[in-house]
Amino acid sequence: MRLLLILRAVHHPAMNRSAVWTIGVVIAAAVAVFNLVTAWALQINWLNLALVIGLFGVGVGLFIALVIVGAGERRQIRASAHTSVDAVGPAARGARWSALAAAGLIVLLFANCSGSLTNGQIPVSGPMDDASNFFKLSATTVLPLLLVVALTAALATTAQVLASRRRGRPALRAAQAGVWSSVIFIAVAFATLPVGIFFGLSACDVGTSQGACMGGAATFMNLFAAATAALLLPYLTLMASALDPRPKPAPSNDLAPSDPVVRWDGTQWLSGDGRWAWNGSRWLRVGSHPPLGGRMWLFVRAFVGSYFEATRMR
Repeated sequence: MRLLLILRAVHHPAMNRSAVWTIGVVIAAAVAVFNLVTAWALQINWLNLALVIGLFGVGVGLFIALVIVGAGERRQIRASAHTSVDAVGPAARGARWSALAAAGLIVLLFANCSGSLTNGQIPVSGPMDDASNFFKLSATTVLPLLLVVALTAALATTAQVLASRRRGRPALRAAQAGVWSSVIFIAVAFATLPVGIFFGLSACDVGTSQGACMGGAATFMNLFAAATAALLLPYLTLMASALDPRPKPAPSNDLAPSDPVVRWDGTQWLSGDGRWAWNGSRWLRVGSHPPLGGRMWLFVRAFVGSYFEATRMR
């Protein structure tokens, strides 16, 4: 019965739209890679400019569409889940599609930018005229991002498999590791920028390697690629919140110390009367909104606390 509920949630229209937009990203990335390898647009200035602007616009549009569709998809997952565990399977599937979309956007941005660069001379030449140095630099600036994205998808799948076997705490640790992996992805995206500048753009000044120079210039696209974490992180946080152990009994009012009734509303644990919400470490009154900085601190503290609690009880 539980499997049927999960399958029904997985095949709703929002998830199908997410898959369609992801396929669109893959197609756009393939076009950018084809242009990079063949350099067919470099010989015509206006076509080269139109292609790079067009593909960049397509990438931004697909990213916005994926963010919007993903938000609707997660709302449907919460609404379809009868228990917190029921949300794990569809959320893991969404994380895998988002990982594929993020990888496609990374390749699209990098290949589109580098494939449009020329030496500014006659005859015109591009990155593939110095392919060995170009791919050497690309391996240090793009490959780490793709590996972290793949790791995040693998952790989401691991959490799903463990949850299906009723191994709640290992599944929670895998989902939390996926959250950290998404955060690390942002750090790696920014860390690759100085690598591209030092080993790539420095070659532009001395003219030692045309491929490294163009690869280094395209590394600036990693700053835009960092935004693709917005596709992955919400699914992993949804999984982590769904796998979070059932909280301690909730206070029924300001004076009574506890109430054994708790329920999961698709996003968080609530007390039976709906007046209290569990933030991962303590109960807060619903509607009490601390400042933004305070809410971020509570989230980080609750997340880290639940992670070490699960580790200690392993």
